[in-house]
Order: sequence, then C-alpha cells, then structure tokens
Amino acid sequence: MTQTPRNIRLRKISAPWLLGFVTVTLVLTACGSGGGDSASSKKSSSPLADMLGYGGSQAEQRAQAEKQQGIAQEKIAACMRAEGFKYVSFSNLNFSSFSFGPPEGGEVAYKRKNGYGMADNMETSFAPQATQAKDPNEAIRAALSKSERAAYEKVLYGFDTSGPPPGDPANFQPVGCQSKAFGGDELQAAFKPLETKFADLQRRTTSDPRSVKILSAWTGCMKKAGYALKDQQSVYEYLSPEQTKIFSPQAGTGDTIVVAGADGGSALAPQIDKAKVAAFRKVELKLANADADCMSQDKVNELRDISREYERAFVDENRALLEKVKALNNP
Repeated sequence: MTQTPRNIRLRKISAPWLLGFVTVTLVLTACGSGGGDSASSKKSSSPLADMLGYGGSQAEQRAQAEKQQGIAQEKIAACMRAEGFKYVSFSNLNFSSFSFGPPEGGEVAYKRKNGYGMADNMETSFAPQATQAKDPNEAIRAALSKSERAAYEKVLYGFDTSGPPPGDPANFQPVGCQSKAFGGDELQAAFKPLETKFADLQRRTTSDPRSVKILSAWTGCMKKAGYALKDQQSVYEYLSPEQTKIFSPQAGTGDTIVVAGADGGSALAPQIDKAKVAAFRKVELKLANADADCMSQDKVNELRDISREYERAFVDENRALLEKVKALNNP
C-alpha cells in the first residue's frame, strides 16, 4: 500500500481510474487479508494479497509500506530536480486501525469496536499538521512567488492546487512527479486489463452456492435490523454519503481532496469537523454492530475459505498480469 505525502492528499469517490485499486481493496478486505500481529507470519489468508505483495503480518505490511514510501519519495525528489525544483524526500505515513484490515479470525470483534475503520482512517489521514511529521517542502514552497509556486505544484502534482484540477474533475487523472513516483500512468495501464477480471472474481466468489446461502441469510438479517442492503458492498455505499459530509473547504491548508459529486466534482482542502466525525462514527458503529450480529465469526471464516479457493485459481490464471502490477507497485 502507498500513501501520498501530507502536502496533498488525493481522494476520489466513484472515480473510474480507481476502479482496479478499489476492487483490489474490496477483495482483500472481504477476505480478511490482515495476517495478525505475529512477526513470524509470512503469508496472509489471501493468495491474491500475497501475490501482489500485501500479505504477511501487520508488522510486515507496515514495513513494506514504509519501504515503498521511501523509494517513492526519492523518485519524487529526482523528478523535481530534473525539472529544476528542489524537493526534500520525507515520510509521514500514519497508520490507523483501517490500514491493514483486521487480523484473521478477529473480523467480527474488530467491527464491534472499530466499525469498518472509516472514522479511524479519516482522523488519521487528515490529522492536524502538528500531529504529523513536518513537511520540509512547505518552507521551500513558502519562499516561492505566487507564479513560481504554481509552476512548482504543477510539476509536483500535475496542476496548480490553488484551484480545481483541469478538465472534468469526475475523471481526473493524477499526473506529475508524485503520481509518477507511485506508478502513475504505467501502473494504471497495468491494472486496466485486470479491472473486469477483479469484478468477475468477486462475482464468482459471491455466486458460489455456499456464499449465496451465507450472504442471503445476512441480507435477510440486516433487513430485519433496518438496513436494506443487497450485498456487503452496499455497506460502503450506505456510509459513503455520510462520510463526504464531513469535509468542508478550507483555503490555504495545502491539502487537497478531490471529491466527485452531484456538481461533477471539486478540489477541496479538507477540514475535519471532529463533531461530524464523531456523529459519523456512531452511524458506522451502529451499522457495523448490526452486521456483526448478522454474520458470526464462523461464517466469516467460511466465506474466507471460499474466497481463498477462487483466489488461488485467479492467481494461476492471471499470474503474468499480476506480476507486472506487483513489480510496479513494490519497487
């Protein structure tokens, strides 16, 4: 996993270019890809996660994320130098309970305590600057004139962050040194042929008669609890509108969030309203606890075993494509 630096965070809802990444996330989280906290764990319960380099214990996943961030930051610095700008590589990765998913066998307990990790992740990702590592590049940017800063940010991010991204924000494609360092167009191109394959993997897994039986019972139980959800993905669809209400524009923070919405999308500087996060957490926990009541740990384990069967076949069928993605995303 990778995380963009503090000075700009790109988030997108319903963004076409994120389809592959979102699908991978959904597949891995649905399978319970977290390998627990044991430092000796070398494999997760997800063959697909292992294949893409996301497997292992939470400690191993954290080490891999930090390694990726370090390499990417050096690439950003080199790219900026080539364009005549100074950039100091640094890391301010912040990990929440959401970062690596719950440990295998502890998914239901995690839901009861943390929900789906969404409120935790927002608080961590958009924590106040004072609680995070100071970005040495802020001073570099501050010393530039307005026009120089615009040029600097265009090279770094692909657009001047004092305004929204160019073109259609709903189909915004991140470019610039930052995007290139994290795989950029090449990684997106590698994911492209996998998009429909990931969707098909999810369809095959959930269409298995064993899965259908478990998920049908879950849907019926959730309906009785007051939630008309057609499948487990609907959990995130239900919470997404509530999540977007938390962010509001704040000029001059240096952070940007790209949100696709009814107006076609806009570039916003995120300002976390703690009261709104707290309100969202209550909604999230209420839904998650109903979910936990309707899906026992034994049933979660059974679904994970079913998913593992299909993932093994998927990896065998698509090994070359997955190897290419892994190489680009795991320098």
